[in-house]
Amino acid sequence: MRLQAKLALALAPLVAGPLLALGWLSYGSLKADIEQNAAEDLRGALHIAEDAVAKLTSRAQTDLAVFAKAPGVEQYARASDDPDRHYLFQPGLLRLLHGFREAYPEYLELRFLLPDATVDARAVARGREAGTEVGSLDARAAEHAPGGAAPSMWLAADAPEPAFELLHRISLPDAYGSAASGDIRTRGYLGMTVSLEPVYEGLRKLPFDFAGFVQLVLPDGRVLFDTRAGTRPEHLNDGLALLLAVPEAAAGAAPRLVQTPCWLAGSQFAEPGLFVIAALPRTELKEPLLALKLQMLGLTLGAIGLLWAVLWALLRKLVLTPVRALHDAAERIGAGDLRPAIPVSARDELGDLAGAVRDMGERLALAHSQVEHQAFHDHLTDLPNRRLIRELLADEVGKAQHDGAHVAVLFVDIDNFKRINDALGHAAGDELLRVMAQRLGEVAAGIGRPRRSHLARLGGDELLMVLAGTVDPNVAGDIAGRVLAAVTAPVELGELRQVVTASIGIALYPRDAADAEGLIRAADLAMYAAKADGRNAMRFYSGELNARVAARMRLENALRCALEGNELRVYYQPIVDVASGRPEGFEALLRWQDDELGVVSPTEFIPIAEDTGMILAIGRWALGEVCRQIAAWRAAGIATPPVAVNVSAVQLNREDLAPVIAYHLADYGLTPADLVVEVTESALMALDPRSEARFMALRRLGVAVHIDDFGTGYSSLSYLRRFQFDCVKIDASFIRGVTDAGDDRILVTAIIALAHALETKVIAEGIETAAQAAALAELGCRLGQGFYYARPQPPEAAGRLVGQRLPAVGTGDAAQSACAEA
Repeated sequence: MRLQAKLALALAPLVAGPLLALGWLSYGSLKADIEQNAAEDLRGALHIAEDAVAKLTSRAQTDLAVFAKAPGVEQYARASDDPDRHYLFQPGLLRLLHGFREAYPEYLELRFLLPDATVDARAVARGREAGTEVGSLDARAAEHAPGGAAPSMWLAADAPEPAFELLHRISLPDAYGSAASGDIRTRGYLGMTVSLEPVYEGLRKLPFDFAGFVQLVLPDGRVLFDTRAGTRPEHLNDGLALLLAVPEAAAGAAPRLVQTPCWLAGSQFAEPGLFVIAALPRTELKEPLLALKLQMLGLTLGAIGLLWAVLWALLRKLVLTPVRALHDAAERIGAGDLRPAIPVSARDELGDLAGAVRDMGERLALAHSQVEHQAFHDHLTDLPNRRLIRELLADEVGKAQHDGAHVAVLFVDIDNFKRINDALGHAAGDELLRVMAQRLGEVAAGIGRPRRSHLARLGGDELLMVLAGTVDPNVAGDIAGRVLAAVTAPVELGELRQVVTASIGIALYPRDAADAEGLIRAADLAMYAAKADGRNAMRFYSGELNARVAARMRLENALRCALEGNELRVYYQPIVDVASGRPEGFEALLRWQDDELGVVSPTEFIPIAEDTGMILAIGRWALGEVCRQIAAWRAAGIATPPVAVNVSAVQLNREDLAPVIAYHLADYGLTPADLVVEVTESALMALDPRSEARFMALRRLGVAVHIDDFGTGYSSLSYLRRFQFDCVKIDASFIRGVTDAGDDRILVTAIIALAHALETKVIAEGIETAAQAAALAELGCRLGQGFYYARPQPPEAAGRLVGQRLPAVGTGDAAQSACAEA
């Protein structure tokens, strides 16, 4: 579920709940107000009705008192003689009463009653049926005859037109001039019937809208008046009957309000003995309450919607929009835009998060720049690495191709760098590389315009300088000379002051190659040519170098196939006693004849095998093959002397030979005396401490060890003393001049004498003539080896040489011919 939906679900009850509760409370309050207003309307209607009745009765009582004091009424009342009263005064009285009645239409009837309540004169409204006839006793009047000055009042409910009756006592003295203290007696009564129509009219025209109705009701429930249009009900509704159950009802008392499931009603007692009923059916409240409910619901929903919109807008502004901005920023950071604009500036947790995202982007950008820098730069010298220099060189080649310019590549390799690492440690080697990088950087910085330069470290002790712009062979050679001069300046490595040299290969675009890879390869080949020429030199690339490398690649591939196809062979050259001519041993020599390349000299393929590491597999195979052949000779009854096997420096440095030799000897049932290991002096010079321990393991195995090519190294005497060799083999280069009285003879003499002093055997290599053999015999060299005795032979031919006599000193040409035939 997305955050927007979660916030919406969270806000829904928070917004809707309180507002719905508030709306319900407001509805309840307004509903109560409506009911209260309805009750107030009831009270108002009751008050208006009661007031109308009170005003009518009060005015009627006042008028009746005024009418009773009229001269005509008093004159009629004082008349004591009936005939005189009827004939003399009654017409005037009737005119007066009719005048009163006509002046006040609500007064339906005015009548004069004698003291005994007998009707003596009357004035009745036209069309109204008269009550008690003249001359008859008015029983109700007699019953309500007032005893004092105040008139009596009662309700005539049984009359065809309900009205109320008033009766005023007329008390007068006998004569007009009598004093107030004279004899005052009742002269009669003035009665008046008052219509309730003024009350009805007032109730029909209430000064406010009243949804209910007002009734005038007798105590027995009969309805005298109803404000509702239509037929007047005869009796009060049963549901409102309880409004009449008011024993203490009296005029002027407070209205009584009641509420029933169907009605909201009130009653008020009014003189002269009737109830004013105001009722509002609850059905009349349904419509306003429904309207109120709908209105409140609409207002509540509107408030919810408005508040929701406001809160949602605030949430979008304060939360969702910043979160979306942070999400977009995170996606842009993930896509690689590590410094995206984040439009969040709030000073809250989101602002803190935005700051954290910005910091994260900055840190990632910094880390990315560092990683990118490390990916394209050397960690030791901070120079561009192989990958970056290829791209830079490719760009320069593209520009040169467009502009018709030239590009030069200088491949710089520190000479004998491994010796620095081995002698002084890798920390010193690293410091040397940093110093060389700084010096070459200064040379590159000193190259003025319009030339451009780039400097990189390819790896190890290899540096590459790219020169672009106005560059020709002379310029490239001049800058290479500056590089050599900068490299050869003394370097302080710890407490030692060292002088190193470099070999530089130079390749030019477009002369030597058309792309970056070709230029680097060509410069690399030229650098190796500089190393081959003695180091501390520079060489330009040539087609001859490329042909040489191509030939080497063909030879390497063919050697690999020959090793896999078991095409290598072992030949054996005898080591002969110079005096007797008898073989006293053999040297195993590798031979290779390829179908396409023909016979390949060991001097060609052995260095390749050492460079590629194939020498390890070839050496193990040769050891096994020699042991197998010795066992085969022994099985054939040939008592072969020991066989010498050459061991490479690569084998000594990378492999523990003692277990390998012990395995082959045991496998073929041989002893350590049957095998000799030959090691060149140059191989001994390349041994590290660990390799020396492996070499000493050979000595402990009991295998004889010969030092080969003696005299060609730099520290022969120290090695003789340290390793205690069994034999010293004098290099063939010294044997060629042994017959002459020169340096070679002197050196050979010294070597033989040194070996005899150390009780070490001596073998002279490369004997090709009888004179050389005789000279060596004269100098005390007992053993010899060379074409004079025999060329390297295949196993079958070598086996036949065992026990034979080969050319010896003083045997002459016949012996040499016999050897040749053999």
